[in-house]
Amino acid sequence: MLEHYEKKEQEQEDPIKVEPTLKDILSKNEDSFLFGEMMKKEGQEHLSSKIAKGELSEFDIQNLDKYRTDFIEISEKVKVIKESISNDTINAYTKNNPELQKVVGLIGIESYTKLIKEKLASVAIQNPDFLDKLSSSVNRKNSLKIEIYDGLDKEITELCKKKNIKPEEYMNALALKDETEREKELRKTVRNGYNWFQKTGDWLSKGEWSKKRVDLLSSKKEDVDFVMGKMKLHQGELGGLLAGMVGNKDVMDTLSKQLIGENTQDNSKQGFKESKGLLPKEIDLQNKWGDHKKQIKGGWDKLTPDQQDLEKEAFLKQQDEMFKKENKQGFWGVIFGAIYDSFIKDNKDKLK
Repeated sequence: MLEHYEKKEQEQEDPIKVEPTLKDILSKNEDSFLFGEMMKKEGQEHLSSKIAKGELSEFDIQNLDKYRTDFIEISEKVKVIKESISNDTINAYTKNNPELQKVVGLIGIESYTKLIKEKLASVAIQNPDFLDKLSSSVNRKNSLKIEIYDGLDKEITELCKKKNIKPEEYMNALALKDETEREKELRKTVRNGYNWFQKTGDWLSKGEWSKKRVDLLSSKKEDVDFVMGKMKLHQGELGGLLAGMVGNKDVMDTLSKQLIGENTQDNSKQGFKESKGLLPKEIDLQNKWGDHKKQIKGGWDKLTPDQQDLEKEAFLKQQDEMFKKENKQGFWGVIFGAIYDSFIKDNKDKLK
C-alpha cells in the first residue's frame, strides 16, 4: 500500500527539470552548434573531445550538467528576447534611439530584425554580460507593459464602451498636440457616440452637456503620456543595446555583406551529429582500400614495398581530401577532424 502513498506524494511535487537532455541538444544541428560555441568559449575542447569519442568518465558528469543547464538558461533568455522582437518593435525602438537609426539606415528595419534574430544566440554565448543586460531590459519592458500599460489600456477600453466611443477615434484625438484642435476632435468623438436625443440635448445646452464628457476624456491624456513616456524610455534603452550588436564581428561581417548584396548564408554551422556522421568506419575504409587496390595497374602484389607505401599514402591523401571537402569546420568540425586524423594514423598500418 505504501507505494500508492509514495506515488501520490510524488505526483504533487514539482518534477525535476531534466529536459532538454544533453543528448537532445547534441542531436539538433543548431543547438549542438551553439553548445559547441559555448564549450569553446569556456575552454572545454578536451571535454568536448571526450564527448565525441565516447570516452567520458564519472568525473565529467558534474561539469557536463553545469554546461547543459547554462546552455538551457541562455536559450530560454534568447527565446524571450526573440519573441519581443519584430519589424514593428524595431521600428519603435529606432524612433527612440539615434544609434539604432544609424544601423537601420544601412540595411533597413526588416533586414536588421532578421539579422538580430539569426545572430542573437551566438552573440549571447560570446558575450554573457550583453545577454544579461538585454534580458533585464526586455523583462523590465514586459513588466511595465503588464503592470501599467495593459491596466491603462483596459481602463480606457472600458471607458469607451461605457460612453459609446470608438477607441481608435478617441486615441487619435487625444494624441493631437494642439490643445484647441484636440478639444475640437474630442467633442466630435463624443458627439459621434450620441444618439439623436443626446445630440439634441447637447445642442440645446450649447455644448455644456458634451463638455463634461470631453473633460473626462481629456483628463486621461496625462496618464497616457506618462505611460507612453515610460515605454519610450525603455524602447530607447533596448534600441541602444540592439544597435550595439554591430560590435560583434560576425554581426558586422554579415551586415557588411548585406549592404553590398552578397550572399550571407552561413554554411559553417555544422552540428555534432552532422560532424560525427562524416567519420568513416574501419570496415568502410578497408572496403574502399580494397576497391583502390583493384584499380592498380599490374596488380598490388607486383609492387615493391616502397611502391606499396606510396599507394597507401596516395589513397589516404585522397580520403583526407574528401573528408575535408565535406567537413565544414566550426567547433565540432575541428573536434571530429582531430579524431579523423587519429583514425587515419591508426589505420594506416592496417591497410594490407
